[in-house]
Amino acid sequence: TALVACITLAIMYRSLEMQAISMQESRITTLGELIAHKGREFRLEGDALYAGSYRINGDFEIPDRLKELCGGTATIFMGDTRVSTNIVDAEGRRAVGTRLQGPARAAVFDRGESYRGQAVILGEAYFTAYDPIRDAQGKVIGVLYTGVKKAEYFSAFHRLIGIVSGVTLAVIAAAILFMGALARRISRPLDHMVSGMERSDLTLVLKEEGD
Repeated sequence: TALVACITLAIMYRSLEMQAISMQESRITTLGELIAHKGREFRLEGDALYAGSYRINGDFEIPDRLKELCGGTATIFMGDTRVSTNIVDAEGRRAVGTRLQGPARAAVFDRGESYRGQAVILGEAYFTAYDPIRDAQGKVIGVLYTGVKKAEYFSAFHRLIGIVSGVTLAVIAAAILFMGALARRISRPLDHMVSGMERSDLTLVLKEEGD
């Protein structure tokens, strides 16, 4: 019972991981469409990132709108720096000004590729999607990001583990009690038989000694 439960939970965990990563495809597509309504051509102008005439720096309308539509987190980077995000730090402040790190940064800025997978953001594990932002000349000038916090995504699964563990232990305990009771029931006639044989042997010995 315990082995079947463990195998089932492991399969479910892997399936949920794959689902969480694939969900970011639709989210990052939605993020791109929200930005496209503001402007389809990205450019750097002074110290700001623009989509058409829309200044992205410090404007949180698009990440917040994505959260309303799809849930999760979203960020727009200028270069490798967050300039519009709904991610908050431990103090509850938006993580504007923090930088992209890890394998996603290498994928986007070193190889010019998108990144899909897990990443650590401000000390928390996330399922993520990153796409490069390119200007009219094709140069990478920023990054689009969507993600969901791993701990939040698996919260229901962790509750399920507790339930399954409790049920499994209850089943095992019940099986032990049942088998113990069954074993005693089966052995009781044997005990009586052995006791009877012992009494017969004792009676026979006493009779022989009396003779």
